[in-house]
Amino acid sequence: MKNLISLFVIALTLVFTSCEKETPIELPENPYNYLGEQHNTKMTEFKTQYGEEFDRIEHPLEAETFIFEKIYEDKETGFNDFSDAKERLDISPETPISSFNFMNASILCDVLELPPAIQDIICPTTVALMAVDGNTDEGNAEIHRIIRDVEVKLIENHQFDNGYPTAMAFLAVAKYSADLNQGTRASDKPKWWQIVLADAAGAGLGMLAGGGTALPMAVGFSAAVTKVP
Repeated sequence: MKNLISLFVIALTLVFTSCEKETPIELPENPYNYLGEQHNTKMTEFKTQYGEEFDRIEHPLEAETFIFEKIYEDKETGFNDFSDAKERLDISPETPISSFNFMNASILCDVLELPPAIQDIICPTTVALMAVDGNTDEGNAEIHRIIRDVEVKLIENHQFDNGYPTAMAFLAVAKYSADLNQGTRASDKPKWWQIVLADAAGAGLGMLAGGGTALPMAVGFSAAVTKVP
């Protein structure tokens, strides 16, 4: 009888141990998702409050000035950050942000100054994202899946602390920008991924500048790249 009880206990132990092993570990969400959420909120507010006035501006540089006058509380800081961003993009102050090719993954990774370990993850991910048609529900779901896989990889690898905020902010805003811009493709606008990746790059560059300007930079890049005469 004792042997039977012992066998029963061992069997139960094995069952529960097996169940514990099969239970997946739920990793936290991207800690910078709030930037993506706020980006979409601010873009909607910007379009609602200033859309008609903004649409009447024809010159891209005048449009950029208008954007940063509206989205930065501290105007001097805003224009300084904007100038620094253009310098990082290796374009002159007289060149509009919209002229930069945000769909060149390798150049974009260089601009974001990501360390090699993260660059080796983000660059191929950017290429994979651009292969997806985000204008459909299925495509948008695939975008979220690709980005989440990368977020999990970065969360799991603590050695990626250097460059981690920039990469995670980039991914968060790309994800939410894809949601915001779904269904808005048009032949007379820049390519859809040019806008989405510009938004994400703005957030990443803002993180490089200290983090406080990540949101306005993301919104500013979003509006500037969308505004192509």
